[in-house]
Amino acid sequence: MGWTTLLLLGLAGIGAAALVSYLLWPTKEVEDSICTLRCPGCGRKLRYRASRAGHHGKCPVCKMRFEYPPAPPVEENA
Repeated sequence: MGWTTLLLLGLAGIGAAALVSYLLWPTKEVEDSICTLRCPGCGRKLRYRASRAGHHGKCPVCKMRFEYPPAPPVEENA
């Protein structure tokens, strides 16, 4: 086998692996939805990703520290 054949086989393998990863990778659509909360210190409306629930954050205005609440349940319209 020549080096060009080996190169093409390697590139085909990388492409196949990338395609499989793309098709099997879980989407974060629900997990990364945008939620809102009111700062417990100043009352300012803040936005956060649902995946941040349970982590600590800090208000950019009053600098008060808080914990991001769980994301509200997603309502499905049947």
